[in-house]
Amino acid sequence: MIPRLDAVESIGQPIRTFLEDVRARGFRGDVHTDYARRIVASTDNSIYQLVPAALCAPRSHDDVVHLLTALGTPAHRTVTLSARGGGTGTNAQSLTNGIVLDLSRYMTRIDAPNLTNRTVRVEPGVVLDTLNRALRPHGMMFAPTVSTSDRATIGGMISTDAAGKGSRIYGKTSSHIAELTTVLVGGATMVTHPLDDEAFRAQCAEDNGIGKIHRDVDAIVRANEDEIRRVFPDLNRFVSGYNLDHIRRAASNFFDLNPLLCGSEGTLGIVTSAVLRLTPIPAHRTVVVLKYRSFDEALGSADLLAAAEPTAIETMDETLLNLVRDDEAYVPVAHVFADDADGANDTDDADAAVRAINLVEFVGDDASAIDARVKALVASVAERRGTPDHAIGAYVTASDAEIAAFWTLRKRSVGILGALPGRRKPVAFVEDTVVPPTNLRAFVREFRAILDENDLLYGMFGHVDVGVLHVRPALDMRDVEDVARIRTISDRVAHLVRSYGGVIWGEHGKGVRGEYNPLFFGDRLYRAMREIKRTFDPWNQLNPGKIATAAGTDAVLLTIDATSRGVRDRQISPIMQARFDDTIRCNGNGACHSENVNYIMCPSWKGTGDRRHTPKGRAGIMREWLRLMSVRGVEIGDCGANGSHGPSITGAVSRIVNGWQRARGQYDFSHEVHESMHECLACKACAG
Repeated sequence: MIPRLDAVESIGQPIRTFLEDVRARGFRGDVHTDYARRIVASTDNSIYQLVPAALCAPRSHDDVVHLLTALGTPAHRTVTLSARGGGTGTNAQSLTNGIVLDLSRYMTRIDAPNLTNRTVRVEPGVVLDTLNRALRPHGMMFAPTVSTSDRATIGGMISTDAAGKGSRIYGKTSSHIAELTTVLVGGATMVTHPLDDEAFRAQCAEDNGIGKIHRDVDAIVRANEDEIRRVFPDLNRFVSGYNLDHIRRAASNFFDLNPLLCGSEGTLGIVTSAVLRLTPIPAHRTVVVLKYRSFDEALGSADLLAAAEPTAIETMDETLLNLVRDDEAYVPVAHVFADDADGANDTDDADAAVRAINLVEFVGDDASAIDARVKALVASVAERRGTPDHAIGAYVTASDAEIAAFWTLRKRSVGILGALPGRRKPVAFVEDTVVPPTNLRAFVREFRAILDENDLLYGMFGHVDVGVLHVRPALDMRDVEDVARIRTISDRVAHLVRSYGGVIWGEHGKGVRGEYNPLFFGDRLYRAMREIKRTFDPWNQLNPGKIATAAGTDAVLLTIDATSRGVRDRQISPIMQARFDDTIRCNGNGACHSENVNYIMCPSWKGTGDRRHTPKGRAGIMREWLRLMSVRGVEIGDCGANGSHGPSITGAVSRIVNGWQRARGQYDFSHEVHESMHECLACKACAG
């Protein structure tokens, strides 16, 4: 019989009192304090794990007002709150030991689009793909994209000022924001949009907290104007996380807080709705697949490709190309590499010759104009074929099916890397560096040297046209020496990218990497960021420890040394680590959270929307159960062999049931584990 597990992380009285107050004020959403849900919300797509004290899922703007009104009272000054969307952040942006505000559960409304103004109002929990499906019949789209588009929320994209493929043309999320509705600490609602001088003066004249925010932010920006212009890098992927550079631009007569709120990771206020600018869906699309002998040469051709003015240039290195050949996503495009259909390869073994590719996409409404640009690019490639830094072949496709297959292959890069055998798995910590595109090749050479010195396996891919590189070195997060490499490599890469005129936060937000703000911006501008934080959140109650701490307080930032999942996994006995390896190696990317109606996944998750019933949720709950069992000195034996894969989860749950029957009426975390696992229908969708 298994022991009763009642020694879980408890909830302090200040949190309980706060939640009672919120309910009394009229909060109608869900409030959860059970340990299983807290564990599910303790991880995201990063290496970190912070167990929250509670979860609140508001149903409306008014619910958020109730929460932040209570938060602003002196009695609740020690309570903290962090907003969460799809949980796809790679830097612990939404993780907290305070209260998680789950905006994805209910706040998912999409209003009818205004086709005259090309705008639509949405709530923050709307998933990007869901939004674009709703817009497609109107011939419109929300242009910024991310690889996790089937589960990333608009609120999360605003939080990190997200961008992806095509950002050279379309820009970042903040480039497509017409208006934000934000609830501030204390409960005030602030509506922000670009203000001309007259409107700005009127706003500043308001004798309230919102007027003070406008006055204070303007004063901070003006006092540091020269330093901002000197220090902020001139990048297409401009800096997010208190973007002081875009609040009042020299070329514009407008004052706009939206570039400040976008990328602020919920540290300044909680966005409850956004009016988004829409883009017409292009009528025509063509992709040119360029093949190279090496990744270095693929990067070396970036200037030539950018001159063709494509919408996007995406790259994949030799490691990824080798791995994708064994992935199902490779099947629809295998002929592009196996056949010499374009006459471009000059070897008998064309497959062996290709070591890297660039995917160059052209979109627009004028098919003849696209065709002319594509032909010019292909002719240029043919003319230079075989010379250093140029492609050895080109494959052109305007087939929607083929184009979708290539982008699926590119999107699956992280998942493909995650399937590597062994205990070392690709992890995100230096994943989204950005430098001026002209510096990318030289930067990557030095970056690779750092990783090679540490004898690490890695794959590289990214957005060549804007200088953004993605890399996830493979580390064993249960190995203390590998964990130590995160600090060593991060510090070296931060200084390296700075020397090339870039920043380490090119795409995925700052989170715990906010500790590098002083390195990139200097003490003066970091003080300005702290003053911004104080203006909005003087007691560090909103997503504390991220980006900046409020001036006048002794609060400190979280760092990249924050508690990782590996710290807890190391407490699981070696025997159970081996037996339940599939459970422990869930990397948290949340692919099983996909809202694609055609994506086959747990019916219990699809039917309830409860993330305890996703494979990721169940894996997290089981991991914690195994850890607690190990701490109690209990080994879960081979209870129901499952072939060569060790014990089945069903066998383990049978023991939970036994303990549940014996300990009925007393708290036992095993009951919560049973509740989650009992809803598993054994459909095996997660195994495919």
